[in-house]
Formats: sequence, structure tokens, C-alpha cells
Amino acid sequence: MGHFYETGTHVETDLVRAHLWFSLAASYSIKESAESKDRVARQLNETELKESQHRVEMWKKIFQNVF
Repeated sequence: MGHFYETGTHVETDLVRAHLWFSLAASYSIKESAESKDRVARQLNETELKESQHRVEMWKKIFQNVF
């Protein structure tokens, strides 16, 4: 999902969402996700990065018992 949002493949480009999905993947040790997360983070401003981090926290709280 992060790749799609980063590149705009089949969806509108959204680097905040790309960072969210790469962050979630990295937290589950999915290969190369940490590098992708860091690459996208360098393109975000402070507000965007905080928004992505907030979304990651909320996603994990909501779905903590599912995954």
C-alpha cells in the first residue's frame, strides 16, 4: 500500500498515507519497509510526519487484537 501511495499507482499520491503504510509494515518486520518509511519521511514536513505517526498509533490501537 505504501508503494501505491508514494508513486500514485492506482491512487492519488499521498506521502502521509505512504508513510503510514510503510511504518505499519516496518513494525511487522516486512522487508525493506523501514528504508521506504525513512525515504518518505524525508519528504514530509513536521506537521505531515506527526499526522502520519498519529495515524499509525490510532491504527495500532484499533487493530491491536486483529493482527
